Amino acid sequence: MAQTDGVEVFEERATNLGWTFSYGNKANQNLIQGDLVTDKIYLLLDPVKRTRVFSEFGGTGTTSFSGSFLLLKKSTIDQQYYEGQGTEAGKYKENIKPLLQTEIPKLENVLNCEDYKVNEWSIVDVVDIFDFNADGIIVTYNISIL
Repeated sequence: MAQTDGVEVFEERATNLGWTFSYGNKANQNLIQGDLVTDKIYLLLDPVKRTRVFSEFGGTGTTSFSGSFLLLKKSTIDQQYYEGQGTEAGKYKENIKPLLQTEIPKLENVLNCEDYKVNEWSIVDVVDIFDFNADGIIVTYNISIL
C-alpha cells in the first residue's frame, strides 16, 4: 500500500538513494549550513500541500500532495556558473548537470510507479542558493496516490 504522507514519501526515497533529507520552510533550511559536505547530495523539502478530492457519492476519491524541493550539492561562491578558470569545471557542469542526468531520474523512477502518479514535475536550475552556497535544481511537483 502506498504511503499517504508526502513528507515520509520523500524522506524514505531520499534516504534509500543515499541523500541527506531535510524538511521545513526556507528560513529553516538555511540553518543547515554546518552540516553540508562537498559531494554529498541534499534533498530539502519545502512544506507539503495535501489535497483530497472526494467522490461524488461520498467515498474517498483522490489524495495528492504538491509543493517543491531542492536537490543540491555544496559549492563555492567564486566558481563560475558555466565554465571555470583553466581546467576547472563551472557550477553547471560540476553540480547541476550530474543532478539532472543521474540523480533526479533515480527519484523519478521510484515515484512514478504503481503506487503514485506524477501529475506535474517542473525543474529549474539554482546556483548559490542560501547562505551556504549550494547549487542544484528546484523541482515543483504534484503527485497523486493511486
